[in-house]
Amino acid sequence: MADVELQGGILSFGTALSEERGRMAGTITLHPPYPWKTEATVNLSGIDPFLVLGKNDLTARSKLVVDGNLELSGQGTDASRLNGALRLRHLSLSMGAYRIGNDKEARIGISGGKLALTSVSFSGPETRFSVSGGAKILKELDLTFKGSADLSLLKLLYKEIEYGSGDADVALSITGGWSNPEVSGKLRVSNGEVKVRDIPQR
Repeated sequence: MADVELQGGILSFGTALSEERGRMAGTITLHPPYPWKTEATVNLSGIDPFLVLGKNDLTARSKLVVDGNLELSGQGTDASRLNGALRLRHLSLSMGAYRIGNDKEARIGISGGKLALTSVSFSGPETRFSVSGGAKILKELDLTFKGSADLSLLKLLYKEIEYGSGDADVALSITGGWSNPEVSGKLRVSNGEVKVRDIPQR
């Protein structure tokens, strides 16, 4: 369902998903500098993101749950005039009996076209990772990813993996230009062992 109204040079719109799964509303002024604003909420559950992406060979079905809202305003297509915030009260992914979700509300603030990540951290059985830093939209990136996981999780992602054990710790930095970023970091595996099906291994 969608509603559109034009009055006094201002275009207003609103749309909603069925069963209160989400809604979006906003306005745009149809003359320079074309100021606009929009608000959206989403409350989805039961979506299999891997099937949506065309990956249907996982060993277990996955389920994504999202509950959050977005507020955004700007002027035309000028990225430097973007302001707002994305708040994710609940974000989780389940694969079989395994589940990973955010520890607390995650927030991505936008001010003058610059993104700032706050409290973006997730945890699950033998798993923890976080993302911090920020970005200047369409220009520069300065992000840090840190995490740890048990290698047994590979069995959930790849049906060819028969066995996995050990710990993996990763720390990555993504910096530089938006179109050609530099990725640096390190991966450390402790007591790692992975057995691939149908491949002889000692």
